[in-house]
Amino acid sequence: MIVFVFWLLIALLLYTYLLYPFILGTFSVIKRIATKKIIPSLNKEHLKTSFSIIIPAYNEAKHIAQKIENTLQLDYPTHLIEIIIVADGCTDNTINITQSFSNIKVIVNEERLGKSQALNVAMSYASNEIAVFTDANAFLNSKCLQYIALSFLNTKTGGVACEKKISNPFIEHLVSNMEGLYWKYESVIKNWESQVHSVIGAAGELFCIRTSLYTPLNSNVILDDFILSSTILKKGYSISYQKKALASEPATTSLYEEAKRKVRIGAGAAQSLKILGLFPYKNVWLNIQFISRRVIRWVISPLGLIVIFFANFYIVQHGAIQLYSVLFFAQLCFYILTFIGLIFHWLKQTNKLALTPFYFVFMNICMLIGFISYMLNFQTVFWKKSKRIT
Repeated sequence: MIVFVFWLLIALLLYTYLLYPFILGTFSVIKRIATKKIIPSLNKEHLKTSFSIIIPAYNEAKHIAQKIENTLQLDYPTHLIEIIIVADGCTDNTINITQSFSNIKVIVNEERLGKSQALNVAMSYASNEIAVFTDANAFLNSKCLQYIALSFLNTKTGGVACEKKISNPFIEHLVSNMEGLYWKYESVIKNWESQVHSVIGAAGELFCIRTSLYTPLNSNVILDDFILSSTILKKGYSISYQKKALASEPATTSLYEEAKRKVRIGAGAAQSLKILGLFPYKNVWLNIQFISRRVIRWVISPLGLIVIFFANFYIVQHGAIQLYSVLFFAQLCFYILTFIGLIFHWLKQTNKLALTPFYFVFMNICMLIGFISYMLNFQTVFWKKSKRIT
């Protein structure tokens, strides 16, 4: 039984991180060749979609002025854009800064309600066709709305997931290097998912939906972007991926700050599974994506790494064939590299051979802690802002 569990977990981890992306990539190529789909080009003449840009803000005095200026400078007809900022229980100068700008709606929540409630409040004021959700510290490329509008020309598209980029001037910084590499990997997979059928999740830094499809979020929702994505898919619409609509966000200042963010994601993942279940969609392929990309990564991967190690140790101790000794030695080397990666981080040195396994283990540990914190009711709906490099 232990041997079976050992190999099953290895197979699932290889599947979710390597085989599933390979299958997606293959299917996307086949579909492109079979359909000979022509991608429409950018043409301002037929981009007449109107946008409500929604920015939830909690104590964002450091970034909010730059965010507003960035939004006002987007290359899109200004009469088709409304900007709605929800100042959610701010105790700094965020409200005064936002109110110094004209032609934007500023909604003030005197009491902090959390991001999900802030979005609900904002959506009650949104009057345009497309709602654009974007974070106060995420800065958009000038033509992003044009490319988003292009994606919504397809009437079956209910939402558009956009590209996320980690920007950081310190190239030796561990978090910016590894997080940036991780998001490049995620972007490739999302692009393939979109080409095959639909993306199943979007990054909250920049995510868009048809305003008419918005379903108010429960006040306790942690991963608002993922739950919103799920509601769109459940209504029979798809979510496309627009890699030319870009949100740039600075890297977190330290591993501790990044850990806070990832633990919250882990808690949100546990909550999302509780809300959605294992097979949340009527579409079989969407359920396969959900299991492949979310359930295995969120649940099986963090626990699997621990079980694989100790199962391998148990098998070796009971006189198994030489193969298991080799595999156990390989695991030891992997975790030694992980520890070396931590040392490189402390020394502020870049070595991807060591930093990659370290970041992989770090992500899974954070996910596991997040799950446990949710189960023990330690995680609140209020997000704790991670400090980011400026």
